[in-house]
Amino acid sequence: MRRIHRVLAVSVAGLAVVLAACSPGEPPTTGEEHAATVSHVHGAVVDPSGEGFLLGTHEGVFRVTADGEVSGREGTVVFDAMGFARVGTSLFASGHPGRNTPAEWGDPHLGIIRSDDAAGSWQS
Repeated sequence: MRRIHRVLAVSVAGLAVVLAACSPGEPPTTGEEHAATVSHVHGAVVDPSGEGFLLGTHEGVFRVTADGEVSGREGTVVFDAMGFARVGTSLFASGHPGRNTPAEWGDPHLGIIRSDDAAGSWQS
């Protein structure tokens, strides 16, 4: 009987850890504000200008300087930048809309969007 209690206790503890890891974090910051932290990075690409990196995150696309400083969100449209990639000087992403994402991009999935100005603006 003691063995069953131990197995049950370990199982409950493991389930608690799994559920805590799956719980939602803070909602993404939208609009003109910048998120306090960058979380859940989907992709990182070299900035087409050669000056650091761009990160595709749950909170949008962020610029990171060559010395590792996050300098803020790029552009004014906030979206969950999944499938983040660079081809030549163009950026491509998919993902999910934010509060100010244009309706024509799609909801709940954006499809493929493209930026030719280092994430300053996007087209569907």
